[in-house]
Amino acid sequence: MIDGTIFHTFTTWVADNWMVSAIAGGITWDATKQYMLSPFKTRFSKFFKDEEQAETYLESLCNNKVVNLNKPYRDVEDKYEEIVKTELPQEFIEELKQFIIDNKGLIETMNSEAKTVFDIKEQHASRDINNVNGSQIIINK
Repeated sequence: MIDGTIFHTFTTWVADNWMVSAIAGGITWDATKQYMLSPFKTRFSKFFKDEEQAETYLESLCNNKVVNLNKPYRDVEDKYEEIVKTELPQEFIEELKQFIIDNKGLIETMNSEAKTVFDIKEQHASRDINNVNGSQIIINK
């Protein structure tokens, strides 16, 4: 399950505190990479030594579980310091918060795509079948 990542929890924190409906629930790294990586690199290039470091950072926010549920900005800071090997710039959290607010439309698009469900009819296999949405169906015929 993607929920509970640093990115999801941070966007929830932004939404709860600044009245913005931009919660990244169920969004995978692939979707984030497709829609938000380029704008992220453009906006945050001054905080990273190169584009690869910026991508690694954003990917870690999308793939790592949050530790500080009530203060996700601490996880944002910890990941930054772990990857960049320097202290988080003072304006970074505010800039990331504003980035979430400014890209509310992209987040809503990604959320709607994440809710796409595949309708799989009947399947036959000699072992268990794991469907796309994660539920397990066992057919014994």
